[in-house]
Amino acid sequence: MKPTRCVFSLTVIVICSQLYSLNTSEYDRAYQYLNTRNEVYFAIYPNSPADLKLLINDLSSIDRIDEGNKVIAYANKKDFEKFLKYNLKYEVLLPPCFQNIAPMSDYKDYLNARRNGLKKTVTHGNWLAYPTYDAYVQIMTQFQTSFPNLAKLVVLGNSIQGRQVLGLKVTNNVNASNGKPRFLQTATVHGDEVLNYINSLHMIDTLLDRYGLDTRLTRLLDNIEFWFVPLYNPDGTYRGGNNTVQSAQRYNQNGVDLNRNYPCPCGQTGNHALYGLYTSREPENAAVFNLWQKYVFHLSTDQHGGTETVLWPYAAISRRPCDEAWYIWAAKRYVDTVHKACNNNGYMTSCGGDGMGNIFSELYECHGTSIDYSLFYNRGRPLPMETSITKLVPASSIVTYWGYNKEAMIQFYELLLTGIQGTVKNSVTKAPILHAKINETTHDFDSAWSYTDTAGFYLRFILLGTWNLTFSAPGYVSKTIAITVSSYGVKYPLDVELDPVGTAVSDRVFFSLRISKIVPYSNGIRIDFGSAPASARVCIYSMDGSLVRQLTAASVSSILWDGTDGSRRVVRNGCYVIKVTSAAGKASKSFVMNR
Repeated sequence: MKPTRCVFSLTVIVICSQLYSLNTSEYDRAYQYLNTRNEVYFAIYPNSPADLKLLINDLSSIDRIDEGNKVIAYANKKDFEKFLKYNLKYEVLLPPCFQNIAPMSDYKDYLNARRNGLKKTVTHGNWLAYPTYDAYVQIMTQFQTSFPNLAKLVVLGNSIQGRQVLGLKVTNNVNASNGKPRFLQTATVHGDEVLNYINSLHMIDTLLDRYGLDTRLTRLLDNIEFWFVPLYNPDGTYRGGNNTVQSAQRYNQNGVDLNRNYPCPCGQTGNHALYGLYTSREPENAAVFNLWQKYVFHLSTDQHGGTETVLWPYAAISRRPCDEAWYIWAAKRYVDTVHKACNNNGYMTSCGGDGMGNIFSELYECHGTSIDYSLFYNRGRPLPMETSITKLVPASSIVTYWGYNKEAMIQFYELLLTGIQGTVKNSVTKAPILHAKINETTHDFDSAWSYTDTAGFYLRFILLGTWNLTFSAPGYVSKTIAITVSSYGVKYPLDVELDPVGTAVSDRVFFSLRISKIVPYSNGIRIDFGSAPASARVCIYSMDGSLVRQLTAASVSSILWDGTDGSRRVVRNGCYVIKVTSAAGKASKSFVMNR
């Protein structure tokens, strides 16, 4: 690992410290930062709780609220001008990116070792510095090259300045869709919160490097589909150029807080999105948002810096989430593991001293976050983390924070191996059913229910107790199943088959009548019976239960269908169900039309 540009970083810190200490008014200092960085970092001293509420509503990027209601915030020019109208006392602060020297590396030694096929021996001594942007792209690319069956690199989009927003899919048999629980881990949505940028890369390297060697990590990659986005806001992180994070800023190049720009369940207008409609569609948001739209992430974390806590929804509304006791259990599990790792030295004790809390009630109200979006719109379970009060962690401390959080993070991933989970399939064809809904009608609210993915897989975390889960999908007969959950840390397998409408189980009882085989014939099929019924009604249904064609068979052992519907239009290729009814009984059989 080759460290670079420490002299440059020190020079930047000195210059910015001089700027901060100039004998000018707070107003002038603020505009010096706004004119050079497009954002200002400052403390606000509200006179009353009413002032605090105004700030929450009108200042889109609050960082934290300290004791005594001292507000630490960021603002672009527009927000700062709005803030000035309140005539509140404020103090301009030195931006976090200038409070420590940023250790940088091009990671050439690591990359060369990987290219030469070396494994565990090359990882020791790395991940102690922040990569240059070019090194980051090479590292992500090398993950895929070195582990082609475990890692797949996806360019999700590009930033305003043309840097790539990269996603890395990590799982065994990575090019297949195997019906696994899905996890999303993002970092640096705020570009100056860089600790989890380097620690995400470290975790990816650990998972890939130890696959097949460490039983526990191998089990994770065999059974979970991971998605990592270590560098959500590349323009913010590399505001000072591709070779340093020393000048990192919170906002993107347009001066937008990307974690106040998601669809929000709050019903308010402002600088954030409203009920799924963006007020400002930033390209970095669009890149990651497309990932949210494509997949259901059963569990996710958005990692931050600025305080030390594990949090749960909501952020924009006071209403507590469905199954809040599960969130509390999961957060406490993480924090307790961290406290053990750090020997209870005071790390991760924000939010009242226990290091965990509800965002709205124990951190601060904020709107347009990925956390609320994940729960309310994507139907996943988000637990965001703030892992360091210091946003730009110096080289000497990076490995310390890694040690505090590594075991807790692995345990966090293992949550995806618990809960009620299984597949929902068509009872006739055994094909997976996409977008089947799983809900507890007497319990669920705020989109707490689950849906199946393309493999028919679902996962549901729910409170302890006995629940009646209803499985439903368009074109299928719904089914309700009782299940008892007695522990949060246990997996409850539950595979379900749903009958297509018109082909219920009672209609598939075989008497003396049977369908012996279905064979292609011209543009259609030939249906052979086991015997020749005196008279039979033959109905062909699509998989949504719609009647396609009705035929009559009389004293024949087979009948032809020419592949057209009742209006003599040629039907599409696909799955169909034949249902035959006669005095001898009923029979049904599925088939695939593939001309």
